[in-house]
Amino acid sequence: MKRINTESWKEYKLKDIGFSIFHGSRQKQAEREAGNIPLLTAGKENQGVAAYIGNPLCQYQDPVTVDMFGNCFFHKGIYSGDDNIYFFINKDLNDVIKIFISSIINKQNSILYNFKSQFRQQQADALTVILPSKSDNTPDYEYIESYMKNIMQESEKNIENLICINENKYKVKIDKWKDFLIGELFNIVKPDVLHTKDVDGDIEEIPYVVRTKFDNGIKYKVKRTKQMNPSPAGTISFGAENATFFYQDEEYVSGRDIYYIDTRKISKYACLFLVACLQTITKKYTYNYGMFPELVKKERLKLPITKDAKPDWEYMENYMKNIMDDTKAKLNILKIAI
Repeated sequence: MKRINTESWKEYKLKDIGFSIFHGSRQKQAEREAGNIPLLTAGKENQGVAAYIGNPLCQYQDPVTVDMFGNCFFHKGIYSGDDNIYFFINKDLNDVIKIFISSIINKQNSILYNFKSQFRQQQADALTVILPSKSDNTPDYEYIESYMKNIMQESEKNIENLICINENKYKVKIDKWKDFLIGELFNIVKPDVLHTKDVDGDIEEIPYVVRTKFDNGIKYKVKRTKQMNPSPAGTISFGAENATFFYQDEEYVSGRDIYYIDTRKISKYACLFLVACLQTITKKYTYNYGMFPELVKKERLKLPITKDAKPDWEYMENYMKNIMDDTKAKLNILKIAI
């Protein structure tokens, strides 16, 4: 996609181009009734959809939403939201224009808001967006529609390429694999806990792993101090509540309820294979039923084996190397298509 020339674009306050702003409403989980109206909360996962309820305290049609962390989405249909969500409503603009606007806002907000600096009512009232502009200083919605139609056509072509790639995948035969208790293969360690107030995020030196499913579990990098006792590189971290495994290829510190599997004796690629296998056990664990070490130790994993019935780490390593090489080749195909 050719780079857009934005020199003639202008800044518009959303209130000035017809958007009305509404704040979501806090509704306790115990008060929610099951239904089909999406309830939004702060976060990127599932575009912020946390549940589906039948008794929302507020609901809006086709909103552009911004959460407390600045994440912005366009939602087609009727949506509700908690008090971490701000709804921007404009019935005069079509879907593709709202998608364009939400993409611009997302890009702007990504460097402005986080856990420490949150998007709230004051920011919502003052929110601006930079848009293509006509000679009369109004947004050039015709250009936006034309641009978005071209984007969608290119996206359809790329999806077709992905489908072709996906059709070439093959299933791994696991009938000769063997079950192993995780606790018999590895030690699981509880590292020192560092709360957010204990770390300095202004200096990026060592990864800070927390209970998130994004960015390899890393919230951000923090200043390394002499008091820290970092977890070793080459281990697999997991959180009791986020129920996700990540391979960490450098030393790191971590927050509450983070643990690691000591996998330093096997290669990085074998660890990546193992992470994929470990993910199969996470479905049963939730926020209310945490994935704590004593439970993980009792879980069984089905793994490829050697002739003497031990885990075949060499096979796993070579398999992942082939996967990585194959993926790089397919990405190159996509780059050409894009």
